[in-house]
Amino acid sequence: MRLDEGGGIDVHKETFKVAACHENEAPQERTFGTFTKDIYAMRDFLLEQKIKHVVAESTGVYWKPMYRILSAAGIEVSIVNPTRVKQMPMEKTDKKDARWLAKLLMNDMIKKSFVPDEQQEQLREFSRMHTKYIRQMTRVKNQVVRLLESCNFKIRSIVSDISTQTAQKLINAISNGQTDTDLLIALCHHSVRKRQGDERLKLALEGRFTKYMQQQLRMLLDDLHYFEKQKMQTENVLKELFTNEQMEKIKKLDEVEGVSQQQAEIIMAEIGAGIDSFSQADQAAKYAGLTAGQRETADQQKPVRAVPGNKHLRVVMVQIAWSAVKVKNGYWKAEYQHLKKRIGAKKAILAIARKMFKAIYKVLTTEHRYEKWDAKKFYDNRIKTIEFKKRLSIAG
Repeated sequence: MRLDEGGGIDVHKETFKVAACHENEAPQERTFGTFTKDIYAMRDFLLEQKIKHVVAESTGVYWKPMYRILSAAGIEVSIVNPTRVKQMPMEKTDKKDARWLAKLLMNDMIKKSFVPDEQQEQLREFSRMHTKYIRQMTRVKNQVVRLLESCNFKIRSIVSDISTQTAQKLINAISNGQTDTDLLIALCHHSVRKRQGDERLKLALEGRFTKYMQQQLRMLLDDLHYFEKQKMQTENVLKELFTNEQMEKIKKLDEVEGVSQQQAEIIMAEIGAGIDSFSQADQAAKYAGLTAGQRETADQQKPVRAVPGNKHLRVVMVQIAWSAVKVKNGYWKAEYQHLKKRIGAKKAILAIARKMFKAIYKVLTTEHRYEKWDAKKFYDNRIKTIEFKKRLSIAG
C-alpha cells in the first residue's frame, strides 16, 4: 500500500539523519543527536511534519531507544534489514540514505523485520549472557587442563571431566600447593581408586609445580568461580522473566528429540514469545537463518548459501540437530544418513535443523505435542513417496 507521507531515519552511533517526505513536495531533512532529549526533539519534528510512518535500518543497538520513543508517540516504526535495503535498485549514498529509505517506505518496497517486545528482549539479553558465561567457563576449564598438563598432572587421564568431585578436590589441593602424591590419591573417590588403581593414580598425579604456576592456577579458579556465580545469577533472572505460559511451552519443547532444558529456554527467549508474528513455519525458519537462498539467472534457479538470520537461534538448532541424528534407530538419524549421501554432511545437518525447527514451530503454535518416530517410520515414508511418484509418472 503506497503512502502519501513517510519518514526515513538513517541510524548512526552519534546521529540520526531524518528525512520527512510528502507526495509531490520537497523533503524536509534534519540531523539529530542520539541523546534522549535529541530523540524527543526528533519525535516532535516528525509530529510537526504530520509523519505517521517512518522506516529505519537495524544498525547495531542504536535504533532501539528511537524505536521505543517514536512508537510510544503513535508513530509506526518499520525496522528493516540493511542488507535488503542495499539490494534495492537505484542509487543509495550516505547523503541520501534517509531520503531513500522514506521513498522505499512510501512506495511499499520495504519488508519489516521482526522486533521483539520488551519482555522478550530482556529474555534474549539474559539468555545470551547465560550462554556467554557457559562458554567462558569452558574456555577457563580448558586453560586449567592445559596448565596442569604442562606441569605433568594428568588429571584428565583418570577422570572424564574436571567438573567432577574428585577433579575439583585435586585441583583445589594443587592450587594450595599440595603436591604429595599419597595425599592427592587419598582425595580421590573410592570408585576412581578402584577403577584406576593406586599405581596408575601415582603416575598421573606426580608432577612439577612452581609457585608461579600455582598463582596462575589460583587466578584461573577465581575466574571460574566468578563466571559460575554470574551464570547462576542469569539463571535466577530468567526464572523471574519467563511467564507460566512460557514455562509450559518450554516443557513441551523439552520433549523434542535432542532438545535440552537450556536449549528449550534459548529457543523460547529468541523466538518463542513472538512466534505468532510468523504466519508460516517457512517464515520463522527464514528468520532463524535455516533456509537456503535462491539466485535466478537465465530462467534457472541456483541455490546459494543460507540466508542470514538470527545467529543465536541458528547455532542452537544446529546443536539440536547433531544431538538428534545421534539417537540410535531414530527417525532423524535415518533421514540424515539418506541426505548425507546426496548433499554432504554440512548441508544435511542444516536440512535436519530446518525440519526440526518446523516441528518446533508446530509445537509452539498449536496444542500438538512432539511425537517421537523411529527409523522404520522414515523408510516407510520413503517407500510411500516413491510409489506415489511412480503412479504420477504412469498417469502422466
